[in-house]
Amino acid sequence: MGQYDQAIAFAGEVMSSAKLADLNTMQSYIDSKSNKYAFSGNVGFIDTDYNREILFFTAGRANNNIFYYAQAAFKPSEEILDLTKRNGNLVDYRQYLFDSFEDFSQPDGVMVGKTVYHMFATQEKYWFYIGFKASEAYVIRAEAYARKQQYSNALKDLNDLLVTRYKKGTFIGLKESDYSDKAGILKRVLEERRLETAFDGGLRFLTYVDLESLKSSMPIKMDRSL
Repeated sequence: MGQYDQAIAFAGEVMSSAKLADLNTMQSYIDSKSNKYAFSGNVGFIDTDYNREILFFTAGRANNNIFYYAQAAFKPSEEILDLTKRNGNLVDYRQYLFDSFEDFSQPDGVMVGKTVYHMFATQEKYWFYIGFKASEAYVIRAEAYARKQQYSNALKDLNDLLVTRYKKGTFIGLKESDYSDKAGILKRVLEERRLETAFDGGLRFLTYVDLESLKSSMPIKMDRSL
């Protein structure tokens, strides 16, 4: 909405009271499962300490959630998966959300494909699907700062988030001097926002739909808020 000062203020209030989960705490579990099977079967990403970031949820066990899927048409794109690999393979823990690590020589691997959403899997635990996470406040404020051209503040928020997302010892903090074109800072912020909020509430994937194409093919009034 362009109300950047308000966005900064309200996101800051959330950040002061809601804590991020350090995804490094999952490493021993991942190692014990040999990576490939860490978030398959009955274990979803939300069965980990990651669920501490949830600020809002609405009813519906993941297995019965209409937005849950494992082998369905709507899956993360390889474009999203590739964003998790900018620093190398298996160093950004969010890759485990979007990569099946399946053996494509096997029928199940071919059926699943390259990307699977592991937030829910088919958990044995009764978790509710996500509405909003604490991390969204970080990317909201970072975007607002970047649009106000307060780039050092934007990168500070991004660094505070990403250090909890990358495997310990692999993340190198982003600096304003890294960008000769400051538009690249906003681009990076928006990419991280896409990663952090993909599929939250089961609706985030709609924000990447080509609305103009939809409007021309569907006799409905499109909601500009998408």
